[in-house]
Order: sequence, then C-alpha cells, then structure tokens
Amino acid sequence: MIYVSLRVMVGISFVLVPMEEDVLYLRIFAKEGRLVGNGRSLGLVNVYNRVVDGGNTVSLETAFVETNEPTLVVGDMNCHTAFTDPLRELGHGERRRGELYMRTAALNGYNILNTPGVYTRFPDNPELHRPSVLDYTLANAALLPKVSRWRDIFQRTGSDHIVIVTDINSEEVELATPSPDWDKITWRTEEGQLNPLIEEALKEYRCGGAGYKKISEAQDAIDNFQTSLNRLIHLVRSWAPMKKPMRWSKAWWTPEITELRRIYTAAARRVGRNGTGVEERDKAKKEYRSALNKTKRVHWDDFLANAKKNDV
Repeated sequence: MIYVSLRVMVGISFVLVPMEEDVLYLRIFAKEGRLVGNGRSLGLVNVYNRVVDGGNTVSLETAFVETNEPTLVVGDMNCHTAFTDPLRELGHGERRRGELYMRTAALNGYNILNTPGVYTRFPDNPELHRPSVLDYTLANAALLPKVSRWRDIFQRTGSDHIVIVTDINSEEVELATPSPDWDKITWRTEEGQLNPLIEEALKEYRCGGAGYKKISEAQDAIDNFQTSLNRLIHLVRSWAPMKKPMRWSKAWWTPEITELRRIYTAAARRVGRNGTGVEERDKAKKEYRSALNKTKRVHWDDFLANAKKNDV
C-alpha cells in the first residue's frame, strides 16, 4: 500500500500502471516545473514478493522495470544477499535466489540503497528466528544521483518490519535573482591600460569631497568604514552589466552549442518533411550531443577546481 501526503497532492498528479497482483507501480508527475533531474515524473514500484510453493510471486522483469524515468523500487523482496546481511550464513538456495534478483536489478540499472548490516525485520520470537534483511530499496541510474539518504527508523508499527525512509532531492527550480556579471567588467583597454572611465571614477572617489575620507582615529574608522565600503561597492556595481537568469539558463551554454543545435534542428525538420537527409541529421545530432557533454564536463571540472567554501 502507498500513501501520498495531502501536502504534496496540490503539486503533483499520478497514475497507476497495471502490473502483477503483488506489485503496485505508481507514476508521479509534477504539475509545474521539474520533479527529479531533467524530468517531470518519478516512478515508484512497491513489491511484495511472496514465496509460494518454493517460487516467488513477482517476476524479475516486473520488479525491476527497465526505464529511463527516475524510478525507485521498494518492498519486501523475501530474499537474502551477502551484501546487505554480511553476517548471515546463506544456504545455497538462498544465495542463488538473492544473487539472481540483485543481478537482474543491476543489469536493468538499479543500485541497492540499503546500508549493509542494518536489519529490516525483527521476528516476534527471536529464539526461533534471527533478525534479517528482507526489505530493499533500489534506485535506477536516473534517480541515484538525487538520493540524499537512506535510513531506518526503529519505531513499532504493529509489524515485525521496520520503517524505512528514503530522502530524494526534488528538482523544484528556484531562479537566481538578477546580479552583476563581474566577469564582464572592462577593467583594462586593449592596450593593457586601466579603463579611463574607471580610473576617473576611482580618482573622484578618492579625492572628491563626498568620497574617500582619511582615517586617523579608531572612531573615524567605525564611522566611515561602512559608508565608504557601500559607496565603493555601488560604484563597482555600476560598471558591471546585469545578469538576468531565466528558468532555462545554463551556466555551461556556449554560442557553439547554439549553432550546433540550430543545425541539428534544421536537419531533423527536413527529415520530418520529406524523409531526406537522415545521415546529415544523425551526424548533426551526434556532434550536438558530443558538444553538450564536453561543455558540461569542462564546466564542472572548472567549478570543482575553483570552488570556494560558499560555492558548496
């Protein structure tokens, strides 16, 4: 069973995807903006894998849906693995069944989020059965980077299974406010000389009657520092053009990518109109995608190399 909080219902819609009897597949859509990553949707698969007559009620292909949509698989898998329960001595059948499930999950792009050694089931009679890991949480490649934490909550629920919480970072976009583009200040001329306009403004700031004031006493420093600093900041801000970010602004976007996108879009439209130029379209798409990935990577590497504590 899946419960959806009323607090988030106003911002999402969802649809149930018909699956097997013991599987509930819920697709959640953001009404506005993005939900996770670049997508507006999130898949949630809830599995209760019962063991009946030595077999499982949920097929591997159903449990681990192969999809590019960010998807989370949760539920009672009723299988054991050495990764999640390293202290358990697994029988041959237990090991084979658990490895089969997790191998299929990995082949379909899913990663186990469970913390190794954290039990998810505590039997009512510990003298007959030991604690074990039967409940699993798995995220596919599209969702994994957005998972911030997997944690267990040891609170009684009337069940012998514990409560598990998976925190996912939403991609609700907050637009940056307009700000000065400091990198575009023309500090120097092409000859390497200080920009005459800036030089004149700084001279006026230092020598003007209402500008810089010489500090000789401690009290003068207290009285004048903030006023002088504010005037200097205002002066420098007046030299910088303003950045006006939009929802679609990308710090790594370049004119080259704009041109490659134009070429690819034109080729794709031509193929759509008369079916000609398929090879040109595919070549343009490959170059466009390659430039996108390269520019993103270079921008990210540059950010990491120059990041300061306030950037992280």
